[in-house]
Amino acid sequence: MEIVEHLFIVCSPLQLRIVSKIKARYKHARFHIIYLKTKVELKSYIYETVNNEFSSGLVASMDYGFINMLKINRFLSHKTIHYVYMANISHLSVQYILKMLSDDVKIRTFDDGILSINSAGYLDKQIKLRKGPSRKLTRMWLGQHYNIRDIAKRSELHFSIVKHKSKSRNVDCDIVYIDVLSEEKQRLHTERSAPVYAGEINVFVGSKFKDILDVKNDSNLIALIHKIETLAAHYPSLQYLRHPREYSQQVFGMTEITLNAISEDYICQLSSAYQRVNVFGFASTCQLNVMKLENVYITLLKTTLIRPDIRDSFALFSDSDKVRICDLDSMEP
Repeated sequence: MEIVEHLFIVCSPLQLRIVSKIKARYKHARFHIIYLKTKVELKSYIYETVNNEFSSGLVASMDYGFINMLKINRFLSHKTIHYVYMANISHLSVQYILKMLSDDVKIRTFDDGILSINSAGYLDKQIKLRKGPSRKLTRMWLGQHYNIRDIAKRSELHFSIVKHKSKSRNVDCDIVYIDVLSEEKQRLHTERSAPVYAGEINVFVGSKFKDILDVKNDSNLIALIHKIETLAAHYPSLQYLRHPREYSQQVFGMTEITLNAISEDYICQLSSAYQRVNVFGFASTCQLNVMKLENVYITLLKTTLIRPDIRDSFALFSDSDKVRICDLDSMEP
């Protein structure tokens, strides 16, 4: 029997969790992974997962410079990849890895949240070519990048962590739902007899703050930071969970919690220890994932400073007494 080889291309801790769930669905196969990282240092558990839970693994830069692409090409040599899984199909580094594979490789996509491959406008994103001789060498070697729509059309199967049916579905294939917290929720179910603290706890789930701005400039970033600091003044016990790719060391006067897992796991643990967990954020994927927990309540932070598509994504959150919207623009200092 031929061993089927699967390649996962991931760019975040949450994506790593998702592909681990996908991997568990298949038997009699080899699983390879390429983790593309930014300049932010990865947690040790990510290296351990990449090195120990796959047939082979590589941590490389998200940059598509020539030396980095050569490193990835060497990793892929002598591998006959049958299926490739990717979420960030608009990233040039991901597209160039796809170009290293055979033309008949089968593409499977997955989303890692609200603003992803199935988001409105995603297929029309403009790919920006970065300058520099190293990247120019890569373009000379691997050629023209793909059209984002063409990759989406080639997807034969899509895995989603969003159960809500989107009107802006961009992949024309079957969709499989993935619950990233299935094991944690099962553990919570078996531990319900454990003592629970009275009261509640407040958590702010961070974003890549410059990326969520509608107009990206320093003055708007400063204004957004000021609004978050005002929120923290109203909730002095707020815990801050940093986005894994956020560069800024700003903590907004909150207590930062350093994690060795995805934020969803930590909030799951809090839900077993407190009667109520309030999770604040700018309509983050983490909020969407944890709102399924019975004693977790969501506060969506609204301001005209953030992108319209983020404000539009508020509709993905169920209209219930567990979800409320806080207008930061009207919050008094």
